[in-house]
Amino acid sequence: MRAAACALALVVGAGACGSFEDPTIIIDLRPVAVVVEPPEQVVDVDPANPLAVTLSDVRVCAVVAEPQRRPLAWTMMVCPPQRDLRCTDLALPFEVLEVEPRPGAGDQVGQEACATIPDGPRLGAIVRATIEHDSVGGFGGVDINLLVRAVPIGAGEDEAVYAGKGVRFSARVPAERVANTNPVMTEVAAQLDRGSGFIEPIVLPSGGCRSPDIGLVVPEQAVVKLAPRALEGSAETYVVPTFEGGSRTFTENLRYQWLATAGSWSRAETGGPRDAAGNPPVLSSEWSPPTLRADEQSRLVDVWVIQRDERGGVSWLDTCFIVVPPGRR
Repeated sequence: MRAAACALALVVGAGACGSFEDPTIIIDLRPVAVVVEPPEQVVDVDPANPLAVTLSDVRVCAVVAEPQRRPLAWTMMVCPPQRDLRCTDLALPFEVLEVEPRPGAGDQVGQEACATIPDGPRLGAIVRATIEHDSVGGFGGVDINLLVRAVPIGAGEDEAVYAGKGVRFSARVPAERVANTNPVMTEVAAQLDRGSGFIEPIVLPSGGCRSPDIGLVVPEQAVVKLAPRALEGSAETYVVPTFEGGSRTFTENLRYQWLATAGSWSRAETGGPRDAAGNPPVLSSEWSPPTLRADEQSRLVDVWVIQRDERGGVSWLDTCFIVVPPGRR
């Protein structure tokens, strides 16, 4: 809405707009990431009976940031893909999932919930409807739509946030095709610079700001360099069919998104493909803490690192920074 207003102001000469909020800094209710396991199912199809395929359950987990720490109510549904990434066309097959919020998360910023998409007639109907509406009849695979909705308990629709996620189903064409798996981030290493250079890296604890005593202590004038470490083999080599009846082989590249509830990042996203000269991409990003208010002795800052491949695979790691005055360690 604000972007549209600024564009209109420029067109009609109504004046300049102020600076935009930093998208890497989460200041209000926002979806952070959605992971499905497995992210893709590759099935064997009998040409004589193409509808007789065997699917498996899919596990879904989502994280939503709520800086006000209000407990959330969740809804999850699956349906054929729709333009708004929601499941509003109830003439199409759909299924409402049974959501399992993570116990004890209601008083934290990062709140998580999981659900299972069960194998059965409803999932089969959703996949078939998706193939029927696909412009190439499912060639190369189709994505059904997973809808995630979160809203503070007792709040209205105007405060709800939504996320959409594709869940892929593909035929085993060519024969050597295998399903995508989610990448794995083994850890995130951190180096602290208090003004005299970066110190030796340490491994950040995972789990977000669940306790005021667990997290990396960062003086407010310091800088933290963060570098993710992926499990070997997370960047997979994969094969896809071509319309000419052949196949092509690719190797995934991994990308990283950096989010926090305060401070600033040197890079919003890192990773990706090599550049034109063949140089590997930069993986790290540097975080600078916010300035503490006069009445603050410290501030907890939730941090998320989101890892993605280009085929819908996702993982995340959450951690916590404790910002303190410059002389405190």
